[in-house]
Amino acid sequence: MIAAEKHYGVYSSYLMIDINLELDRIEKELADLIVLYLQENKIEVGQAQKLAAAFLALLPITDQKELLTKLKQLSENYVEVRELYLKELSQANELEKEEALTQMRNAIAQGNIEHAVNVAKAMTGGRK
Repeated sequence: MIAAEKHYGVYSSYLMIDINLELDRIEKELADLIVLYLQENKIEVGQAQKLAAAFLALLPITDQKELLTKLKQLSENYVEVRELYLKELSQANELEKEEALTQMRNAIAQGNIEHAVNVAKAMTGGRK
């Protein structure tokens, strides 16, 4: 068994993405944002260099959970990164929700209603 963080009694959606592809996409998006902000004079060259260096200092990143944590920290110091962080957080939440719904469907199909209810409770934080 892979040692991984578990959610809803199944492996977390953090395992469902290729972190290297995700990092490549985020690096490109960040570079595009920096160029756009420079063109629109929303950021100084020195600040852009510091932002790029700060992002590179976060590497290596091993999984989506670590990526979210580090992007959140970076976004607290660089407002330019908030858009990327919120987009990544939204994607992670959507993947986790889809995984939980799949687990609930599978549990119901197998007649394991109790497990489906537990998944639903974990998904909603125990709210009724």
